Amino acid sequence: MALAYELNIPLVIAYKCRLDLPDEITWSEPHCLFNTFYFYGTYSGMSVILVDDEVDNGHTFCNAIRELRAHGVQVLDVACVVEVLHDGYSMGRTKLLDLNLHLKSLLRLEVDKYAK
Repeated sequence: MALAYELNIPLVIAYKCRLDLPDEITWSEPHCLFNTFYFYGTYSGMSVILVDDEVDNGHTFCNAIRELRAHGVQVLDVACVVEVLHDGYSMGRTKLLDLNLHLKSLLRLEVDKYAK
């Protein structure tokens, strides 16, 4: 929200509840308990920057990007607060590179050292 405010651009939120709003874009996340997500306020030709709180395996970002692109929305960039690393490796970053996007993160967190 702060990024949209600072840049004076519209904020589009991914919701986990269905709203009675036009121009709904839907995608699924099989690994989530509530696995259907909704975008409202997007349209073909729109350019967006996706921001998430954390990126681990990259599934959520990649599924959202594919669905937005299928609806003519251009994803310019991707960013997160925490990028999760496993043994120094970022699966999310690698998956996003396959979509020609470079993940920006504020913090890279190695989780395997905490799992012991």
